[in-house]
Amino acid sequence: MKIDPENMLTQAIERNSAAVLALPSAGMFRYHKTRFLRGVGERVWLESVADDQPLLQSLIGSGEPVTVTFKAGPRTAVFSSPILELDGAYRFFDSRQPIQAVLMNRPASVKPLQRRTNFRVMLRPEDGFRVRLWRINEKADVRDQPNDLCEVPTVAADLSTGGIGVVFAEKPLLVSGQRLRVLLSWGSRRPMIIEGRAGQVRHDKPSNTYTTGIQFQLLQASLEGRQFLTELTRTVLSLQLEDARRNRARAA
Repeated sequence: MKIDPENMLTQAIERNSAAVLALPSAGMFRYHKTRFLRGVGERVWLESVADDQPLLQSLIGSGEPVTVTFKAGPRTAVFSSPILELDGAYRFFDSRQPIQAVLMNRPASVKPLQRRTNFRVMLRPEDGFRVRLWRINEKADVRDQPNDLCEVPTVAADLSTGGIGVVFAEKPLLVSGQRLRVLLSWGSRRPMIIEGRAGQVRHDKPSNTYTTGIQFQLLQASLEGRQFLTELTRTVLSLQLEDARRNRARAA
């Protein structure tokens, strides 16, 4: 069934759905849980945060877009829009006292996050497959050299043509929908760079590690993206064949 991103946003506003507000600051992001409060024409009110007022005022002055990630039913979507106004005494119907809220333009576009391809191959250290991640803002070009401070150390766990599963030794500074620069390398092959979106970070208590899935974005949108998808498909197939060979050897 075809997904209507605009309808996803409308549903989220009407249901006062929870969301995550990512505020750009010094090349990084500050993340805050929020919720939709009300839609007024082509504008949207969201609950704000009392402890980041200087940054909010700075973003209002600069007009720099912020990122909002939200869910509508089982699907997750993301959009960017500048903050127009900060109201420290907003009246919401379920609030006993005024709350702080921000007013944003309804975005020109809403991007549903892609579902990852069903089939995936588990990655082992002997495969020599490596992944590096950097947090980037919505306007950044993934091909540009990233800020070292924005790198999120991780280890690859599994791979498909739709995304990659990763493991973190410590809780990462990531939220669902976070835009990422993803660098994939395997053996002597040319490294591949692609845009990704972080899934929900989960804590694995037995191993005391954190895991998430990174969804690759816009693979069919350009010639470069289609070439990447072709190479990625070959990589996944090669790893699948190698995994099958190892399984046969263990069973012999």
